[in-house]
Amino acid sequence: MASKNQKHLPPVENFVKAALHVKKYFGTDIKYVIKPMLDVYWRVWSMEDVLFLTYWSDNMQKTDVLIVKEGSKPLMFEREDYTMVVGIECIKVALIFKNRNKAG
Repeated sequence: MASKNQKHLPPVENFVKAALHVKKYFGTDIKYVIKPMLDVYWRVWSMEDVLFLTYWSDNMQKTDVLIVKEGSKPLMFEREDYTMVVGIECIKVALIFKNRNKAG
């Protein structure tokens, strides 16, 4: 529920204030975009020393996310009933280069 002060803020300012509150709640000031994923199933898994998060949307479409680390610590913050994971949603990209520009 919005406080009296938040209730009268324009939507964007209200969102920015709420995002700052969420970061404070989890005790972090890392720069990232907040994407609420409250109704999806998820799991964390690893391949060698790399951590991934997989989540499934309502239509059971699977998405894999690379979990960001700071040093060797994964940026995962658990508090009460919530877990915040800082990750990079990867997409397949075809990169096309000129062969004559290949180094070494």
